[in-house]
Amino acid sequence: MDIFDQLEEKIIQAIETIELLNMETAELKQEISTLKQENTQLSYEKSQNDARLKSLLEHFEQLQEAAAEINETSTIA
Repeated sequence: MDIFDQLEEKIIQAIETIELLNMETAELKQEISTLKQENTQLSYEKSQNDARLKSLLEHFEQLQEAAAEINETSTIA
């Protein structure tokens, strides 16, 4: 095998490696895009759940206040 054959083989290997890396890069970019969309969706769901939880906690506080008022009224009477 002469020097030109060796050089040609190395060039072919380099091209194949570059093509594989380009395909891997494209796959990783797609995965990143998918994960960003998932993250956006999960962030939205979290904010919705946070709002619902805050509302429920406010209702519990109102119930506690109402129960305390009832206890005060029944204790006085």
